[in-house]
This record gives sequence, structure tokens and C-alpha cells, in this order.
Amino acid sequence: MSTIFSKPMGYALRAMIHLAERRDDGPILASVIAEREDIPAPFLGKVMGKLAQAGFVDSMRGPNGGYHLIREPETITLRDISELFETQASGRECLLGWKTCPGPKYCAVHQRWLEPQRHIDRFLDGTTLGDIVAGEQKRRQKLKRA
Repeated sequence: MSTIFSKPMGYALRAMIHLAERRDDGPILASVIAEREDIPAPFLGKVMGKLAQAGFVDSMRGPNGGYHLIREPETITLRDISELFETQASGRECLLGWKTCPGPKYCAVHQRWLEPQRHIDRFLDGTTLGDIVAGEQKRRQKLKRA
């Protein structure tokens, strides 16, 4: 199954979920996140840098250092994260690679793409990191009971 998100977006989301689930644990080392979330460490450094620059995470140096969320998970939408990593997330770029569909004559797929794009927009705008973490906790509880 393919995904609509790029690898950097997937890595960012996995790292953010990891941090959100462990908010009470204090800062978490990038090496720990990389290992537990199966993210290449050099790539994670770049992803975390972007997330820090955008004001989602902060890093602390030193023996008790690492990354931690600086915003509440319920205030971070998937749109917020996707805008950092996805070119298609904004819906402004053409699926065929044009920056915008040319003039009043849209590209061959533009009209067919409008409806799926609306669904994706609602999903990105209406889903928070908090929603995902809550869903993961419910899923794990079901697995424990089964």
C-alpha cells in the first residue's frame, strides 16, 4: 500500500507521536527516537531541526538533554506538520508537477483531483496529534485485552 505522505512527513509524524506519548518522561534523545521509531538518525536530525524551527519541539543539550514537545498535542494538526514537509499538502501544486494549474484551462487531472483533495484537506485540518495519540492508546488497550 502506498502513502500520500513523503518519508520526511512520516518520520516527523512518528517522532512527534513518540514525544507526545512520553511527554511526562522529559527530553528524549534523538538516538532513542531513531532506534524506537526505525528512523535513520541523520534523517531524523534534519526532521527535528525543521520541527524545532517551526516551534513544535525544543532540544536541550547535556546529560539530561534531548527533544520535547513545546506545544500541546491537541493544538498540532496534521496540516501544521504536513506544511513543513509536503509540497502537495497545500493543494496549490498540480499533480502533474505544475506550480499551479495553467490559467483557466486546468491540467488533465485537476477537476478529478478536487474532490479527493477536499477529503484530504478535511483530514489534515481535523486531525490533531492528540487525536492520533489517543487512538494509539485505545488500539494498544484492545490488543492487551485480546
